[in-house]
Amino acid sequence: MTWRFPPRAALLSLAAGLLLCLAALAGCGGKGKEADKAIGGGAAGGGQNRVDAAPVGGNNDLMPLQSASAMAHPEGEFVATWPSGCARIRTRAVPSSAGDGRDAVVRAECYRHDDATHGCSVSVWFERPDGSSLSVEDVTAAIARGIGDRRLQIVRQTPVIRDGMEGVLALCREEGGTRCAWYEGYLHRGRMLVVTAWSEEGDLFEDPEIRDFFRSVMLTY
Repeated sequence: MTWRFPPRAALLSLAAGLLLCLAALAGCGGKGKEADKAIGGGAAGGGQNRVDAAPVGGNNDLMPLQSASAMAHPEGEFVATWPSGCARIRTRAVPSSAGDGRDAVVRAECYRHDDATHGCSVSVWFERPDGSSLSVEDVTAAIARGIGDRRLQIVRQTPVIRDGMEGVLALCREEGGTRCAWYEGYLHRGRMLVVTAWSEEGDLFEDPEIRDFFRSVMLTY
């Protein structure tokens, strides 16, 4: 596979369909399902499971905030070890356009210590919004859109192979600032996996729990 981030003009057309899903995942679409999974008993999680809409998954085990926590996400068919401070994992899903009960996209996200400026996420696309097959271009377009939304610049980009999956890694920083983000995207057996972490403190790339988070994410299907 060849992994190249698209030029800005091409990105607009490549990402248009994916953006519809991302908008729904962000709460802009009324057809999505979502649920909060509390995995800690601190102030941010309160030990409670607050369901905002139809539950996406049934894993609501409580885990300590002071350490990293492994969690299975059957709705997205992946597992991940979330870093410490993730009191609540919010999982959202966008239904398939086929209307057959399947999901097109599942996204799990956490804010460390309930701080939206420091968090991580895992997104799995099962298909494109129109039901067609996903491609390498969809992966790079989704990552490029995230980088553009955060107004960051790529400081390192390299292909990666992990657990039989081929993909691309992009480390990004704010020019003249401290904001940074880490992206990894994969295309595996027709599905797209995008793993992301972000911070405003500039300490992301040296955080061992973030490195372990990226290494831990595995598809289970």
